[in-house]
Amino acid sequence: ILVGPNNSGKTYAALLAHSVLSCMSAGASPWSLASLVSEQHKKPGFRRLVSGLESLAASAGPDRVRIQPHLSGQVYDLVGAFFARELASTIEGNFGIGLAGLVRTGARSSKIRISGSVAASITLRKGSPPTAVLDPTATQYALAARAGQIAVYEHKPGNGIRDSRYHDSSVNDRVDLVLDKLGMAENLGLRAVLALFMTIGQPYFSRPTRSYYLPAGRSGILSTYDMLLSNIVNSTKYGERDRDARITGTMSDFVTFFHNVPAQRPPVPKNGKTAVGEMFGGRLVLSKPRFAPTRITYKLNGTEIPIRRASSGIAETAPFQLFQSGSSRADVLVFEEPEAHLHPESQTKLAKHIMRLVNDGTHAILVTHSVHFLEQMSLFLKMSRLTPGQRKQMKYEPGDFLDNDDVSTYAFKADPKGGYKIREIEHSVADGISQDEFIHTIERMYEEDLEVEQKVEL
Repeated sequence: ILVGPNNSGKTYAALLAHSVLSCMSAGASPWSLASLVSEQHKKPGFRRLVSGLESLAASAGPDRVRIQPHLSGQVYDLVGAFFARELASTIEGNFGIGLAGLVRTGARSSKIRISGSVAASITLRKGSPPTAVLDPTATQYALAARAGQIAVYEHKPGNGIRDSRYHDSSVNDRVDLVLDKLGMAENLGLRAVLALFMTIGQPYFSRPTRSYYLPAGRSGILSTYDMLLSNIVNSTKYGERDRDARITGTMSDFVTFFHNVPAQRPPVPKNGKTAVGEMFGGRLVLSKPRFAPTRITYKLNGTEIPIRRASSGIAETAPFQLFQSGSSRADVLVFEEPEAHLHPESQTKLAKHIMRLVNDGTHAILVTHSVHFLEQMSLFLKMSRLTPGQRKQMKYEPGDFLDNDDVSTYAFKADPKGGYKIREIEHSVADGISQDEFIHTIERMYEEDLEVEQKVEL
């Protein structure tokens, strides 16, 4: 959960996280890899790498042969270069701006640090391509050549030896696609380079996670849904669209998400309780005309109206419900201003549905300015100390609570030297989430109220 003043960088941070996750789940397409190989093949160092692995594969035959660290290191660097290029393209598309425009004012470069199951540093510079440095690895690699195919083996300290075909059986199929596109199907050295590239790059390009971004202003986007969809289709059909009228990747993804929602799938989550139904009454209805975009309407008491004519609160919440009904475990939801256009009571109800989504396995990044929303999440932390029966007495489901490890909260605090610093907000099941971010505003208003009363009495 990200909280802080307007213009403090919360949306920038959330969109950056979405871009990294999207890039890592998109996979390394055969077309992108073919383009990379075409570029690299002009360089003597790459040709020496291909020649070295070709000699190694030819000498190995069906027996496993260790790949020298300087060869695997070159492929490791190649993965980093490819990752930087793909991530840069994703970031540019999502932000709708060139990388130079994302470097902080007064700085020559900005660095993105990724840590977790993979670790890398990507540097964005004004006037030059981005670069990526993957953290050093202790993994060693070996290969064998069998019937014209390459088998790559990983040896990680403490984990033994693993055949890459075991955890990704499609490696050689994807290598075939790249080589066919290049017209180099018989090049054993290039086959070995690509097989090793896909094995090393697997954690960076095959993350089994989809990231969805629900931007601020959802109701406004839905009011022009048909026009935006037409623009996206035309830009895809005719290539480069007018740069001044460019639609960002997040907006394009948001609109196409609606278009691709199966009309036959009822927009109802697993527990049968919908956010729209509980917050507003009524329900969402989906239909798919044969030669028209997916229609989303709101139905209440027999009356059905297009979502663009529904109240802004319903239009803001509808995208969340559609995501809620079709999400998979480990998906990521980046939700900007979930409280937008909602009465405080509705905000707390939406927070409950987000909590249930998280408990079903979805990860969420929430950008909020709402004290009511944050306080409701705080309450769910405290409710972890209650029994299921006690939670039911409070008119909640038995599983309606959050554990301390389920939540991370961050405040964007103004730095006296300029800009903002990100600080973790304290939270626990005993005390909930600290409200210091909002308390100083409430205290200021209270003091001003007292001052007004004192002046009136005078």
